[in-house]
Amino acid sequence: MTTMAWADVGERVREARLAAGVTQKHLADALGVDRTAVLKVESGDRRLSALEAAVVAEELRVPLTLLVSPRPLAITSQRQPLGDDAADVERMRARADLLLEAHSRDVRWLVEQGYLAPTDRPDPWKITDVASAVAAAGAVRKRLQLGNEPLPGLADVAESLGLFVLVVDEDVEGASLDEGQWGVAVVGGAVDPGRRRSTAAHELAHHLAGDAYSSDLPVSTATSEREALIDSFATALLLPAAVVQGALAASDTPQMRRSALVSTAATYRVSWRTALAAARPFLWSGEERRLRPTPTLGEFLAVVGRGVQPDLPPGETGARYTSAVMAAFEDGAVTGEGAVRLLHDRLSLDQLPSTEAPDLW
Repeated sequence: MTTMAWADVGERVREARLAAGVTQKHLADALGVDRTAVLKVESGDRRLSALEAAVVAEELRVPLTLLVSPRPLAITSQRQPLGDDAADVERMRARADLLLEAHSRDVRWLVEQGYLAPTDRPDPWKITDVASAVAAAGAVRKRLQLGNEPLPGLADVAESLGLFVLVVDEDVEGASLDEGQWGVAVVGGAVDPGRRRSTAAHELAHHLAGDAYSSDLPVSTATSEREALIDSFATALLLPAAVVQGALAASDTPQMRRSALVSTAATYRVSWRTALAAARPFLWSGEERRLRPTPTLGEFLAVVGRGVQPDLPPGETGARYTSAVMAAFEDGAVTGEGAVRLLHDRLSLDQLPSTEAPDLW
């Protein structure tokens, strides 16, 4: 079934189980074996049959191929094995990495089969300080011919820059991996739309900066200088400073300025954290404290008549990836079940187009 040593397969099973928050007993019950059998599998002392391996993959919500394949070197070099006593945030990061690996394999297969042709990715931007981060964001906007207009859907924007994004219906943050000619990223879908866009822009920044691998902690715990610079790029990409400066300058009372920022956040579909970060250089003394409370949906409705419009719903990929999957299905390169899996259940089997020749008579 695999050329990996069984001890390595067992370690992959253990990591996937811990990352998914599944106990050994739960997995043993699913397999119909004693818990000690799972313990032996994870230590490499017991082999899995093909049927058992399929059950394990289903219970841990990962593709079977992931359990029997080595972790990419870029991830291995920067990750420590997940321990039984790992904190929730480390389990979250490990889960994101596993989903990233699976997405990378899917993209690679579509590329190798000729269904997906990555665009020419830009040469890496050197992001060494805030000024260079903002300049890089401006260069991306110029390349996209957007000026200071709101960015469209982030999955399509990322694809145009060589990064294939997948939004996963999981409580994870984000992760990205450089595959040379192209890159892949996963974004957690269990947060609000503005934060999803911030995470996608953050992973795009890592991609454009030429970072081999990134697996990010939740925004509130990410404090490194490098991550702060990546955030500066993401903020400037999503919401140019000139836009915020103009909106605030046109308002002369605290309430009017807050309403202006609420309106700008809705128009540019950004999180309140991103809106505040973009506004910070232009705030009055003590104003950030008054602005800090996140607007409720009611406040958005009162100011602009709607909330932040959704982007990057769970299962979302860019249009080019989606078209590649459908082309593979129509050619018979993947089954209907395979197409549904590659599209992450965005449609059902009965919604796939018929591959039978039409009756002309």
